[in-house]
Amino acid sequence: MSARTIEASRIAGAIKCMDALRKLEQSAEFSVDSDPTIAGYYGKQLADTRALVSALGPMTPEQEGIVATLAEYIHTIATTGTPNIDPGRWLPLSAMAEEDRRVMIGRVQSESDEIDAKIDAEISSLRKVVSIEDRRPTKG
Repeated sequence: MSARTIEASRIAGAIKCMDALRKLEQSAEFSVDSDPTIAGYYGKQLADTRALVSALGPMTPEQEGIVATLAEYIHTIATTGTPNIDPGRWLPLSAMAEEDRRVMIGRVQSESDEIDAKIDAEISSLRKVVSIEDRRPTKG
């Protein structure tokens, strides 16, 4: 293989990756058709990750893990902001077994539901029912 062929292959690979990244970024953008649940978010993230991995062609499982983690990192930046990659913080789905993913998604959904319920209760307690009687001027 000549240096020119190697360079052409590298450039073709870069172009293929850019196409896959554009698709990932477009998919990660908010849409009214998006599933607003935690499971929906992670499902979309996994689908986008798998699409990028498959677009790049055959790889070893280790290479797939590397590319999948990079894809999840990019997806997370595009949707919720830069994840904290310090040890013990952000853990990509690609670094989890399928059962661990399901458990984590269920836990995050449950925590989100609890927070939503607390916010709803707080908003309800702040609402004051005002009647017509409350609006009548008082005689003083």
